[in-house]
Amino acid sequence: APSPRPSPPPPGPGLLFLHHGQGDRDTFLDEAVELAADGFVSLLVSAPEKRTGQREGEHPFDAAHDRTEVEQTVTDLRRGLDLLAGRAEVDPERLAFVGYSLGATMGARLLGVEPRLKASVQVAGLPALTLALEHGQRRPATSFHGLLEEPAARGAYLAALAPLDGVRFLGRRAAAPLLLQFARSDDYVSPLDAALYEMAAGPPVEVSWHDGGHF
Repeated sequence: APSPRPSPPPPGPGLLFLHHGQGDRDTFLDEAVELAADGFVSLLVSAPEKRTGQREGEHPFDAAHDRTEVEQTVTDLRRGLDLLAGRAEVDPERLAFVGYSLGATMGARLLGVEPRLKASVQVAGLPALTLALEHGQRRPATSFHGLLEEPAARGAYLAALAPLDGVRFLGRRAAAPLLLQFARSDDYVSPLDAALYEMAAGPPVEVSWHDGGHF
């Protein structure tokens, strides 16, 4: 008699990854391959500007462009969770998100609108981009004030983007485990940004600090 076919493995957790601003969907490829050996199913996506071939710095502080990009990225991430949840090898009750820099800044918004996430890791993200641009003392603020020299232009940009700041969404997130990771010598994310992310997210949250810079 033929040997019985082995039973398929039970559905595993589904992980969604979003890279930093200089990265793309390959950024977390090594981690995804390593986790696959433990039964994790990963989806790695590229942010919209990486797919359209947009050159870095092509739209510096263009409010209409940046609002559209934020909205499209969050929509893409939610569609990514749809894709994972629909896969037979994924347990739809065990979905998680990992974001780094750009990914973690977008992740602050995603957590507030996506109740399916059962865990999240946010690495070196900004919870309130407009606050960091207007009052920060890191590279984002330097670029903002340098490229938009007119106070009226800066004010218009901030007013347009402020409604999409992560702090406006984090308070709505599901009570799922959240790990925040920050670097002590980060030239993009300040200790104030880190504290605000933790406060806005609320419990359950764990914060981990590491030596080194943003990258």
